[in-house]
Amino acid sequence: MLDDLMGRDRNKLPNEKDTHVQFSDAQVCKMYICGFCPHELFTNTKADLGSCHAVHDDICRAEFQKLSPEKRRSYNYDEDFERYLQRLVDDLERKISRGVDQLEQRQEAPELSKMPQEVQDKAKALDTQIAELLKKVEGLGEEGKIEEAQAAMASIDVLKAEKEAMLAPSPQEKRMKVCEMCGAFLVIGDTEKRTLSHLEGKQHCGYQRIREALAQMKKERLERTAQPPLPPPRVSHRESRDLDVDRERDRHRSKSRERDREKDRVRERRSSRHSRSRSRSHSGERRRHHTGDESREHKRKRS
Repeated sequence: MLDDLMGRDRNKLPNEKDTHVQFSDAQVCKMYICGFCPHELFTNTKADLGSCHAVHDDICRAEFQKLSPEKRRSYNYDEDFERYLQRLVDDLERKISRGVDQLEQRQEAPELSKMPQEVQDKAKALDTQIAELLKKVEGLGEEGKIEEAQAAMASIDVLKAEKEAMLAPSPQEKRMKVCEMCGAFLVIGDTEKRTLSHLEGKQHCGYQRIREALAQMKKERLERTAQPPLPPPRVSHRESRDLDVDRERDRHRSKSRERDREKDRVRERRSSRHSRSRSRSHSGERRRHHTGDESREHKRKRS
């Protein structure tokens, strides 16, 4: 509270002030810079979340809001904010479901065995009278006494209505309903002033703001995932010409390297053929030399 009224630097010397925190600092409330802090919505209500001990700084929020969507998503603050709001709404929906069940049980007609003994005795007496009249109606119908049978049926309807009125909940007990927005119990048919007071109350407005913010964040996320990919950036005429020159240069370099590789392959093939030729030449000379020696040896033996 004092920070809001007098600033966080209220206890510092004049030469120590004007220090500013960054929105990424640990002491800064990340939910506040994303939009709002839920802890501020329900102060002094049944849904009070307690005080927030982090720093709520408008300058930090303005700096964060100025970021581009891509840069803003890189911090993951919005995702954490959405998860926290969703958890609050989930808890509220469970509370609303329990409240509806409680009202349904409370507004059901009470069992006869749980009512006062006097009421039980009177209800049993009415059942006996109704049963006797039903038998009388059957007899009158068999005798053809239609008018008397209709009069007896009218008496039965009166007795049934009397029993239902006796067993019905007390009219002094107000019928209630659960507010689908904030989970508060409301009186059905209440005055316009009291209804308006509820709709303008902190709890109702707080949960309404949370639900609307959550719906907006989900909508933006769906739109972002459904967006087509961005077209390639436009290139100026000069940049396009430079790109063409670079591509042409790359093609020439590629062709030159291919020619060099082909020359190397030709030289390798020639060198290989030359080596095989020399090998065959040496082998022939050795065979001729060996044959001449054998011939001379053969002539010497004959002589």
